[in-house]
Amino acid sequence: MQSLIPDKTIERLSLYRRLLTYESACGRENIYSHELARFANLSAVQVRRDLMFLEHSGSPKSGYRVKEIINQISDLLGKSKRQEVAIFGVGNLGKAILSYFGGKMQDLPIVAAFDKNEEIKFNSNLICPIYHTSKIKDVFEKNNIEIVILAVPENEAQPIVDLIVPMGVRAIVNFAHIPLKVSPHVFVENIDIMLTIEKAAYFSLQNGNQLRELNELCRENSL
Repeated sequence: MQSLIPDKTIERLSLYRRLLTYESACGRENIYSHELARFANLSAVQVRRDLMFLEHSGSPKSGYRVKEIINQISDLLGKSKRQEVAIFGVGNLGKAILSYFGGKMQDLPIVAAFDKNEEIKFNSNLICPIYHTSKIKDVFEKNNIEIVILAVPENEAQPIVDLIVPMGVRAIVNFAHIPLKVSPHVFVENIDIMLTIEKAAYFSLQNGNQLRELNELCRENSL
């Protein structure tokens, strides 16, 4: 059994594939680790370490073959296997997710959306049917949904998880601001936009303080 790759490595490999797909579309056939590192804002050592999880190794003369790296990352991340996705919550966030991902991930299609609001109707601009939450069991029985996106209020998240995990869900992208209780075989990725903004605000403040200190030091040295 292949050991699990660290989740941060998976994130970087996904980023590499996105960057390399763009480079390939521009006609590029080979790339060096230091070039990919510059595009990804990482070190060349980190890039080479991540690419060691692939079967393809680059050469000092020509670097890595772009299309081969793209294909091997896709195989590693399971892009060659179709996995169906469902989203819970069709409010502003849920609709934005549906609109953004429409047709962009053919191997990870969002096949169903659920909301408890009976007034929400099917929208032709979205990519899948919208069902009332009372239809969860019926829809899951007719599909092979393995991944779920939660875009619901905090108090609704855990009851939904308790219902869908026994139906075969193996991974959850959680936008609800609450930790979920799941069995060890279920992967949960917590996405907290507020935490991200607060982190950005902290580093913005720190960078501003450092810049002011540098300016003051320059003025003192110029006197």
